[in-house]
Amino acid sequence: MLLVWMLVAAASGPQAYECFLGFAKSLIGQIILFGFTGAVYYHLCSGVRHLVMDMGYALTIPQAEKAGKMIFIVAIALTIATWGVLKLSNGEI
Repeated sequence: MLLVWMLVAAASGPQAYECFLGFAKSLIGQIILFGFTGAVYYHLCSGVRHLVMDMGYALTIPQAEKAGKMIFIVAIALTIATWGVLKLSNGEI
């Protein structure tokens, strides 16, 4: 819904887009965007895990559990790294 709102606001003109940016720069907007970023990275890492498993690797239960923990850690690290770079580069989203 947030992506749709951004696209509709961008297509509607500068005033509508400023309204979206006002929300996106607020604390609640930042929290939602941070969570969305984490969800995207988790989905990406999980997809890579499934590709690896489709190739015949990490099929035992202990290996699959390790891979599951690893994708969670990698997704968190990528999310924090992405937001760190964004915040350090210009201080905004």
